Amino acid sequence: VLSFAAFAQNVVRYDLTIDYKNVNYSGKTVKALAINGQIPAPQLTFTEGDIAEIHVKNNLTEESSLHWHGILLPNEQDGVPYLTTTPIKPQGTHLFRFPIRQSGTYWYHSHSN
Repeated sequence: VLSFAAFAQNVVRYDLTIDYKNVNYSGKTVKALAINGQIPAPQLTFTEGDIAEIHVKNNLTEESSLHWHGILLPNEQDGVPYLTTTPIKPQGTHLFRFPIRQSGTYWYHSHSN
C-alpha cells in the first residue's frame, strides 16, 4: 500500500505602505514616518509553516527599506538595502515572500536614513 500526505501551505498576505504622517506627541506637530498610517508599524501575524507575502509600497520621496529582524528567511529577502535587497525606490514597490520556519516574536524596521 502506497500512501502519502500532502500539506498545503497557507499564504498570508499583508499590504504595507510607507508614508509621511503628521503627529503631535508633545504639543508640536512634526512629520514622521508611518506604515499604513500607524506608529508603531502594524503587527504581522503568521503561523509556522505559512508563506509570508508582504507587498510594500514606498510613498516617500526617498528610497526606503524593511529589514526582518531575527527571523530565518532567504538572504535575498532580508531587506538590508544594497547588501541583500534592492532598496524600494520612491513611489516604488517590493514584494517580500518567504516561508515562516520558526515560531516566536520578531520585529521589522528600516535600514534607510
